Amino acid sequence: MQDGGRTKTRVGRLARSIAETAAEDTALWVSFCVFWLWPWLLSNSAARFQESLAGQGVPLFFVLFDRLSLFAFLGSTLLAFAVAYRLHGKRIPRGFSPYVVSTSLALASFLALAVFQIGFDDPVVLIGLVAARSLFGGIGIALLCLECGMSFGMIGAHKTLLCGAIATVASAAAAFVLASAPVLVSQIALVLLAVVCAFSLRAVSRKRAALEGGAMSESSSVVSADSVRIPWKLTITTIVWTGSFGAVSAVFEFGSYWSDYGLASYACAAFGLLACMAYLKVNFNDLIYKAGFLVAAAGLALMLYSGTLSPEGYMLFVAGYRFIELLVWGLYAHLIRTRSLSPLWTVSLNVGVWTLGRFFGYLAGYAVLGRPVAAFGEEAFALVLSVELLLLVSALFLSNRNNFVEGWGMERVIDRHRSERQIAYCCDRIASQCDLTLKEREILAYLAKGMSRTEISDELVVSPETTKTHVRHIYRKLGVGSREEILDMIDEEIALSNDC
Repeated sequence: MQDGGRTKTRVGRLARSIAETAAEDTALWVSFCVFWLWPWLLSNSAARFQESLAGQGVPLFFVLFDRLSLFAFLGSTLLAFAVAYRLHGKRIPRGFSPYVVSTSLALASFLALAVFQIGFDDPVVLIGLVAARSLFGGIGIALLCLECGMSFGMIGAHKTLLCGAIATVASAAAAFVLASAPVLVSQIALVLLAVVCAFSLRAVSRKRAALEGGAMSESSSVVSADSVRIPWKLTITTIVWTGSFGAVSAVFEFGSYWSDYGLASYACAAFGLLACMAYLKVNFNDLIYKAGFLVAAAGLALMLYSGTLSPEGYMLFVAGYRFIELLVWGLYAHLIRTRSLSPLWTVSLNVGVWTLGRFFGYLAGYAVLGRPVAAFGEEAFALVLSVELLLLVSALFLSNRNNFVEGWGMERVIDRHRSERQIAYCCDRIASQCDLTLKEREILAYLAKGMSRTEISDELVVSPETTKTHVRHIYRKLGVGSREEILDMIDEEIALSNDC
């Protein structure tokens, strides 16, 4: 009976959190819906356009360019933002994105309609229209991605995961309906999404400004651009799972697999994540590598075992992919919040790598298969086996308990338990909970780093007695009696910050 009561309590608590997030952060999860749904609609339009050109001898170059150019422009734009921030500290002005995003997506939507109407009579003009469509779309989606990332960094990992799950279910349902709708309806939906995005992003921007206290720039606590490092483990993780998805997508580039099975898999992944949030502590390290990677690999193993590229295996693989994707967004929010990293750096770098990883994975899949539409041949099974082995080996070597401490390679650690930015984040949380003064907060941070009272006195240029008095007040407010107990509190806070 007690277990049943705990289950009801957990499910009820999660249901309340979902309802609150759906109501309080409506503009944010709607914007996230557009971030996923708009590129899908454009890709679906491209597929229908190519079907209308069947029998005209359309070259493979155009087929790939039409379907993949958006991802190339999107990934390149995001990486350009990351490089501009890292080298010159460039930031996006507040209030700039909503108008640019809506305008860019609207232009891209009308150009997509023009592409569909013009046919293949003038290839040069057609390729120019496709390039312009993808350029405007890439810029718009890139800025939308950054706006979502900045807000996720402020609301934290838990709410980010809830927003991602809600947006996934909503966008999958909308995509399923639009998949069978007439082409004109899909084209109109592209334009309507641009309009919806304009209103939702304005609301997101206003709410973020209120949370920031009306500041006109990023918080002064954000780590400076010249001190950030590339999170190499997270980057490798991103390349592996997005490249794998791109390659397998090339195998299933036929029929109605995506609309019939892929969209349902996305919804299943969202519900699976919610189940984990209800019954488990969301440990990103374990769920990404020991659940998401293995589920995706299990889908491929099912195909190999059955000897056919089965829809069941495909659904399992896609569910694993989306499960990882949602967790990675939560991880971005976690790193931004606990490491004082700029969202512009964290999101633009990683989502840029993510998009280009999927792009090159798709091209690699086509190269292995040797034709634009995959058949159930030996080449397809060889590709599936290679991807499965890559996922399994990556899960083995990338899953490491030090990932949280190192920020997936983003930060050098002080010792094997704590990192400097984690210490600063946890000290700030403890100081807020225990109502420490500004001077006591400063001294607490020094104590957490292992400095002696004499070293603290020299650092602050105060007498040892003054430092001793402050330390005594800190001990009293925290309810501890020694530096070791403070370090234990820091370790507890780090453990809590590592679990959602």
